[in-house]
Amino acid sequence: MEEAETGDTIQTESGLQYVFLKRGEGKKAEKGSRLETKLSLMVEDSVVWNSYEAPDSLFSFILGYDPVISGFEEMAYLMREGDNVLAILPDSLAYGDDGAGDVIPPNATLVYDRYEIVSASDPKIPLADTLATFYEQGGVDLVIASYEEIKSTESVVDFHMELEPLFRFIQGMIEEEKYEDSEELSKYFLSESNNLNDRQTFRYALLLTYEGKGDYKKALALVNEALEEEPDESFLLDKKEELEGKI
Repeated sequence: MEEAETGDTIQTESGLQYVFLKRGEGKKAEKGSRLETKLSLMVEDSVVWNSYEAPDSLFSFILGYDPVISGFEEMAYLMREGDNVLAILPDSLAYGDDGAGDVIPPNATLVYDRYEIVSASDPKIPLADTLATFYEQGGVDLVIASYEEIKSTESVVDFHMELEPLFRFIQGMIEEEKYEDSEELSKYFLSESNNLNDRQTFRYALLLTYEGKGDYKKALALVNEALEEEPDESFLLDKKEELEGKI
């Protein structure tokens, strides 16, 4: 890969084809790197997603941990910060026989006419994956104790400490109807949240917990609390009306 010139077409054993449009000089993408990418995706000669046209619309993921289609991940491992490629993914490396909703039909070839790594972090361990392991070993108490230890010691530099990805971890508890655990962790990380996006994330997890339990009064109280911070948020206003109807 390093010998390839810009403009050369390369095909891997999996069937991925790509062409370097621009070569960067930044960090190599590695397992555990948080990658910020800009993308233009075409399916059947039509653009279905173009983050170049919308400001602040980078697609961010942790390579090797966050779920993305296999061809997209394979391409990332061949890149570094500043690289921009044209990549062609056969359906076997994309969404296969199932497709994806109304946007990508079954057996579709995906063409990223631009796939650019804007930034690549040093490899780190995702906090959510680590805490999920601790949850299996010792439940909520071990999760909280481990998080407190991580954030207060030198080991914090080894982790991606963003809180928002913890939502999937808590959502799994809700789906398994482990409501006491999801409630305790949602409340804890809500108290740890220092920005609106994180507060929205854990309020939503707590809302799903209360609705799962059928505790609509607590759910309504939570929505009213959120409306104090976001009085014009349409989702909250609609949810308030829905919950008042249930109560």
